[in-house]
Amino acid sequence: MDRPGFTEALRAVAHRELRALRHDGWLLALVTWWPLLMVVVVAATFSAGLPRDLPLRVADHDRSATSRQLARFIGQAPTLRVDGSPADDSDAFAAVRRGEAVGLLVVPEGFERRLRTGSPNALQLFVNGQLSTAASVMQSDVQVAVTLFSAGAELQIRTAHGEAAATALGAVEPLRPGLVTLFNGAMNYEGFLVPALGAALVQMFAMFTTVVLIGRELREATVSAWLAAAGGRPGAALAGKLAVGMLPLLVIGWGLVGWLVLARGFAVAGSLPLLLAAWGAMVAANAAVGMLVVGLASGLRLGLSAAGFITSPAFTYGGIAFPVAAMPLLAQGWSAALPLTHFLRLQSEQWWMGAPWAVSMGSAAVLAGFAVLPWFAAPALVRRMARPAAWGHS
Repeated sequence: MDRPGFTEALRAVAHRELRALRHDGWLLALVTWWPLLMVVVVAATFSAGLPRDLPLRVADHDRSATSRQLARFIGQAPTLRVDGSPADDSDAFAAVRRGEAVGLLVVPEGFERRLRTGSPNALQLFVNGQLSTAASVMQSDVQVAVTLFSAGAELQIRTAHGEAAATALGAVEPLRPGLVTLFNGAMNYEGFLVPALGAALVQMFAMFTTVVLIGRELREATVSAWLAAAGGRPGAALAGKLAVGMLPLLVIGWGLVGWLVLARGFAVAGSLPLLLAAWGAMVAANAAVGMLVVGLASGLRLGLSAAGFITSPAFTYGGIAFPVAAMPLLAQGWSAALPLTHFLRLQSEQWWMGAPWAVSMGSAAVLAGFAVLPWFAAPALVRRMARPAAWGHS
């Protein structure tokens, strides 16, 4: 019997995988609706874009018209919600500890008098640093509100004493910094986090799916039937299997990009074709690494453990939540060894920064290396998995 060509062998393996998916609901979920559901949940979670109505307690020890006006002024910020005045400071701190408030603003006694006389005045803002994002937003917006309120009060006092408005304004704000946010100027968390977290989910499912698709052949001792379907071609055996598992994930990734661009208005500042190609390279890279992992592990359980070790914390080392340059050298090395890191860098450059192609070619080349190099070991991996001693283990 003639050995089938590569394309014919790949098609035969793909058909075999599709039959397996039709008869295994759990496997079908892993490949299709489970990752889709996770990405949809992430997109829905951050659909508001910015944190809204963060609860702030105001301990007003002055109880004056000016202190009440300040509380109302702060409460006008869309990100903040002033939840009234607590009975005392201990009650307010207890509310922060219980998670009922993100922060506490203490207005000291004599606040109005000091403000009118120009005496030194101090407000104290306490925030729950464990809620780092919410605390950062609250600190920034309270600071802006207090600065504007203070400047307005001083301007009113100066003009009431007969000073010209223009002169008074110059005295209140003699130096005005020109602060310009270059990328994601609205500080929108949907545009900032959803593409990155979506990619983190897709890369995790890509590696887990690869390990499961190959590892179940080892567990069920069906490696011989799998290789027979491929006509003894190791490359076709692996490629046909992974094509069935990875194509849905690629569609989910591209669908996420399309949703954010077309429905949510987050335009790609750089090259959309390069960004879409990078999604394909990222999925292929994690599949190739997963193939290497399960081949070396020669077992489903150990392969899944290794895949979890690699992919689950990958977002932490990706440079989105914490800058890679600020990490210890060991962490920087681990970051560079993860495909997700290079994809997230390329995605930021193309989606937000509008970088030229040449700037992203380094990250693209690394992704391509992750996607291609493990395939040179494919024949050896298949020979390793074809040993009966590796079969029948969980």
